[in-house]
Amino acid sequence: METSQNKSNLSEGINLLYIAEIVSLAATVLALVANFVYSLFGNLGNLVSIAVFILQIMGLLSAGKDDSKYQGIILFKVVNVIVSIIAVVVNAICYKIGNVPGVISAAFFSLISTAIGAFTFFQILGFTNEHLNLTGSGETASLGSKTWIVYLVKLGIAILAILLSVVGAIINISALTSMVGTLSSLAGIAVSVMSLLYYMQAKEQL
Repeated sequence: METSQNKSNLSEGINLLYIAEIVSLAATVLALVANFVYSLFGNLGNLVSIAVFILQIMGLLSAGKDDSKYQGIILFKVVNVIVSIIAVVVNAICYKIGNVPGVISAAFFSLISTAIGAFTFFQILGFTNEHLNLTGSGETASLGSKTWIVYLVKLGIAILAILLSVVGAIINISALTSMVGTLSSLAGIAVSVMSLLYYMQAKEQL
């Protein structure tokens, strides 16, 4: 049986994930509609990513006080950050020297990062839904399942964007790549909005 303290720990963890999602959503919208702001503050995107990562780790640590499975996700989060950094570095180098094999390597690391991100997102929703179902909050758990479905759509678009980046290194498809990139951002916003609604309800019910 859960104590009030246990509920507080889990709720605090979900609340931190909720805050992280707010920051992430704000950054995505900003990047989509106001790129000039990013050009004025060159490292803003990196700082936001670091802030989101720290909030997520804090949230998982807090929730992990009640359910150790949450803390198990932390390792995957760390690995994902490392893989993402490798992908960015390789991609930056290849962009300068025009190395097609290098672009393929960067895409490979990006695909791994995307897969790990999907896995951790699914785990968080799954573990949280378990607790929601135990407390009789089936409606919120259902929202989590719907959020995962929307995430799958986003995942498909993201994978397509990565594959197009490889094709784009060989032939000029900049217009198509740009369109898919925009669709990916819009799908990301949809997932963030649904995640916000889910976390907002979950943190009140756990």
